[in-house]
Amino acid sequence: MRSSRAISRSATLNDPVRRAGLASGVFVAVALAILGAPAAKAQSVAPAAGDIGFLASEQAGEMSHSSLVGLKIKNPAGAIIGDINYLVLDAKGQVTTIVVGVGGVLGLGEKNVGVPFGKFTLKPDANRNMTATLDTTLDALRAAPAYKWTEKSTAEVVKEKAKGWSDKAQEKAKDWSEKAQEKAKDWSEKAQDKAKGLSEKAKEMTTDKPADAKK
Repeated sequence: MRSSRAISRSATLNDPVRRAGLASGVFVAVALAILGAPAAKAQSVAPAAGDIGFLASEQAGEMSHSSLVGLKIKNPAGAIIGDINYLVLDAKGQVTTIVVGVGGVLGLGEKNVGVPFGKFTLKPDANRNMTATLDTTLDALRAAPAYKWTEKSTAEVVKEKAKGWSDKAQEKAKDWSEKAQEKAKDWSEKAQDKAKGLSEKAKEMTTDKPADAKK
């Protein structure tokens, strides 16, 4: 399993349950990583024991993961060099790595490159839209090693579970088929024995009739 958790652009678009489950955690984590503030500052009042401390709205300086995933990345010259595909979190929920998608068309043939979170400049523009700037070149990203995952994605876990269910269903169906064949064979043998008995009895009755007629 991967030691860190990741949020994928494809999972965000195609899996509403995953999007809802991960959004809240990343929402706070991204903001804290950018501001460099400790987790305790996300709440104005420390919650009492047993009090979750629900937040009613977005706090100043915070942003949701959905405002970053899919965002075009530009270099200082303003050229687009990639887009944000994933945010990688550590065990404390802090964003450590941004996985950049480089090349490809509509995600096909695209290469993933891991870049430390602190290397990015993330800030809203005049229209309050998030911008991402990375001081590198497209050639450098293309030459960088491809990012490799060590954990299973939600899709992979679901696929494995589905395969397990399929294998069990096939085994069950095979067992039922074998039992049905055994039962059918047993009925067939009994039917054959019954038919043989009736045939022999009919033969005996046919053989005895001429003797009775002579009498």
